[in-house]
Amino acid sequence: MAAHPVPYVDGTYLPFIEQTLEKFPSLTASRLYAMVRERGYRGLPTHFRHLVALHRPRKPAEAFLRLRTLPGEQGQVDWAAPHNF
Repeated sequence: MAAHPVPYVDGTYLPFIEQTLEKFPSLTASRLYAMVRERGYRGLPTHFRHLVALHRPRKPAEAFLRLRTLPGEQGQVDWAAPHNF
């Protein structure tokens, strides 16, 4: 059984994808896929979503300080109204 060639995003579509994502970083991969299909791309949407994830700009990771306490040093309270059960 011969494998079918997988369409890939070559130099024709990649600059458009990168420019569009730079201008509209929250644009969904489905909408971007529709835009690229109008320009002649014939690949599958699942493959395209993977490629968009690789090229989508990402926010830098935000650091946080994890609090570590000994048992009994800190408590949590839920101030919900009591109910009759």
